[in-house]
Amino acid sequence: MIRRRRSTSAAKLKSTHKMKATSPSSLHGLVAILVLAPLASTDATCERAGNGTSRYMYDIEASGVANVDRVCADLSVYLKQIEPKKCPVKASFCGPNQSGNLLWGIDVSSTCQGDILDRVWTKITANKWGTLDCPK
Repeated sequence: MIRRRRSTSAAKLKSTHKMKATSPSSLHGLVAILVLAPLASTDATCERAGNGTSRYMYDIEASGVANVDRVCADLSVYLKQIEPKKCPVKASFCGPNQSGNLLWGIDVSSTCQGDILDRVWTKITANKWGTLDCPK
């Protein structure tokens, strides 16, 4: 009877594929990275200028928006539909800026608070390009 010896390369391969125990603390770090990773990739900002006595100017910017023209049209239409009395728009601009980011500039009455714009943004974009937190 002839016995075959296992090749050394097969034995090495088997020994290198053993599962290693992972400590719970290293798993917590990995979970935190995986949970926070999508948040880090989004970039949406909201700034407000104006004295608050009669008018505010909001500038909303987001990067990575695929169809800027379509998103802009939807934002403007929805804002006019949900809060026409609280948020009358005097002037607005929406389109790509020099960097290609979506820029939505809105000149509104001071009765138009940032939370209204936050809701419009969330409804239209589902926060795909970041969550807004406009000044209230």
